Amino acid sequence: ITSFTLNNKTAYDNVVVKEGSIVSAALEITDLEKDDIHYRWELLKESTSVQEGGDYEERPKNLKIKTIKISKGTLEFKAPKKGNYRLFGYANDGHPHEATANIPFRVTE
Repeated sequence: ITSFTLNNKTAYDNVVVKEGSIVSAALEITDLEKDDIHYRWELLKESTSVQEGGDYEERPKNLKIKTIKISKGTLEFKAPKKGNYRLFGYANDGHPHEATANIPFRVTE
């Protein structure tokens, strides 16, 4: 993964969006063999089951993404209701090579 951004911000930029606004995600991948890359996306509420030291944490349910536009490595979607979320991006080259990244973000009213 070369970069993963949400509204041109990285996971380190404290991403905040308004409820119902259009959010743009971009996942850039470098594949040395130049294979076709297949992308998929997941939206999860931020976990409230926060543990330490590798203890089990219950995975939040996968939420439906209200997709506006999707193309190779990019996704535009409607921001969900107020709360804290993570968008996960996955990239697979059709061989046993897959990369994943996620960005936490907050939705306000």
